[in-house]
Amino acid sequence: MTRNPLCAAALILLGLVSALAAARESPVAKTSPPVNPPQILVASSIDADGNLLLVNYRTIYIGFQGDSYNNRGVTKVPLKDVQIETVEGKRLSVESARGRIAGRDTPILVSAYKAPLPKFFKGMFASDTLHFVFPAKAPAWKPIQDPDRPVR
Repeated sequence: MTRNPLCAAALILLGLVSALAAARESPVAKTSPPVNPPQILVASSIDADGNLLLVNYRTIYIGFQGDSYNNRGVTKVPLKDVQIETVEGKRLSVESARGRIAGRDTPILVSAYKAPLPKFFKGMFASDTLHFVFPAKAPAWKPIQDPDRPVR
């Protein structure tokens, strides 16, 4: 009688191990996103000095009636040592990227620490989406202000 509970526990353990191994081999596990996805930002242009102009918004609340408006701001980010490519991996020059953005608000992808765009994300975006690969820390989206907090 003491063997049956041990055999049952061994079979359950064996089943769990085989289920974990099968999960690792499943197509779902292979297509899951990586830990650090690229950031989606909005660029308005690339200036003559080679700075990427990123768009951000700050909501300004006036008085106690709840009146508000969005204040559009622009942040300059230097493109020194930044690699620019399409989602497909085609490298672009600063001039070519400047022409693609052409003064209109354009969604772009940014990655930090020279991380290439993982395959998982290549199917999620249009093939001509610009991907800026920064050599160190990449800029991040500044969240829109919460109405219950004062202007920062």
